Amino acid sequence: MLQFVRLPRHSASRFLREEQGSLTMEFMLWMPVFLFFLGFILAGNDAFQRRYATLAATETVADVLSRQYGMNEAALDELDRLQQALLPGVGDPRLLRLTSLRCRKPSTASGGVDETSACVVEATWSCAVGTGATNGMRFAAGQDIGALLPVDLPPLRHQEEILLVELSVPFTAISQLAGLDVDGWYVPLLVKPRYVSRLRIEAGVAGCNAVPGGGSEV
Repeated sequence: MLQFVRLPRHSASRFLREEQGSLTMEFMLWMPVFLFFLGFILAGNDAFQRRYATLAATETVADVLSRQYGMNEAALDELDRLQQALLPGVGDPRLLRLTSLRCRKPSTASGGVDETSACVVEATWSCAVGTGATNGMRFAAGQDIGALLPVDLPPLRHQEEILLVELSVPFTAISQLAGLDVDGWYVPLLVKPRYVSRLRIEAGVAGCNAVPGGGSEV
């Protein structure tokens, strides 16, 4: 025959209090670790989303730029409004810079062009909108800036031009709270003109500098 042993009430309540106290202590010890990993995950996701949005905005601006027949005040304003619409809520300092690069190759002894040689890269014009920072590259007249480019050039022929699109946006939302050393995103992208061999710029466009014969400084 089964017999039940009745424990004193004070023993059971003391046991429950000890268990609750143990669980509370473990919870308090693990909570900071949990919050740290949760913050790190949120910060990483936020950084990834902003990086992807900046890359997508740069690709869209580059695609629209490649379809232009020339660069003027209206086209530059349109591209600036486009990147702002693609990145809503992003404040200053931000920067959109568009640069036309030309490949120049040395001549051969017979007077031709040595197409097997590497390009001497010159900037024919450059336009910048905003106050953000790029990679520190500056364009000077007649200067070979090939080694300074933030991206690798594809194979180019003599006198062929390619467009460099640079977008720089600030990013300080959650990254600093999680200890990530990120204060902005800088995305450079190269694109070739689709409908013209050279995208020429009109004189007097605000934010643009051009030097006849190639070369500019921003």
